[in-house]
Amino acid sequence: MMGIGLGICGAAVRTGLLFGALLVVCPAMRAQYPDALVAAPNRYKLVLENQFVRLIRVEPDVAPVTAMHTHPGLPMMQVAFTEVHSITTNANGATRESHRDARTARYSPGGPDIAHSTRRLSDTPSRSMRIESKLQPDASVVPGPPLQDSHFAVEQDNADFRVTRGKFAPVEKPRLKLSLTRPAVLVFFGRQKWRVRDEKGHKRNSTFEDGDYLIQEPGHFRLDKKLAAREAEVLVVELKGRVK
Repeated sequence: MMGIGLGICGAAVRTGLLFGALLVVCPAMRAQYPDALVAAPNRYKLVLENQFVRLIRVEPDVAPVTAMHTHPGLPMMQVAFTEVHSITTNANGATRESHRDARTARYSPGGPDIAHSTRRLSDTPSRSMRIESKLQPDASVVPGPPLQDSHFAVEQDNADFRVTRGKFAPVEKPRLKLSLTRPAVLVFFGRQKWRVRDEKGHKRNSTFEDGDYLIQEPGHFRLDKKLAAREAEVLVVELKGRVK
């Protein structure tokens, strides 16, 4: 629940609940810290932005500490390509430790834009992708059914996203005659080769490396046929809601 209170700024500020603890959000405090794209340009890279999504690649954190920064506070799925083990320190000094395994997706519903820094706790650099939804939640916008294929299984479904994971054995080379009714981001784990449809329905052979992605407009599923005799794993992140 959001409200108005008095905080350390000496003026009315917004307050809310995050992870079960009361937090105080001071506009003046937020204003003095830049967006992550400015504060850590070697770490956070904007790779795509359109009317429904903001896609940010989080490059390996060679330095153990990322400077104090902010994010827009949009609903987000953060997809980890490596283990991510870090401690976050907010501008008011509060800390939170988090740990995620590789090839997992973590949901954040968005909210107040809290200035924070991060310190890596794992021995090796981490790498991930932020899929930030710019859509307005709307219960009247009902997504169609999930991908109807035995290789795919829904693993998360909330007000902002539906996440479906596809797994294919090395020897399999199936054709996929599927469709999606919502915009989506397809994220690839490991090296893979597929025959892919473009926006006009034309097909081409494409090789994807670990961490590559495709933007899926509503319509026929872009992956047409698995080509390489190797294991393949794909995460399909559908965006719910309507354009603001």
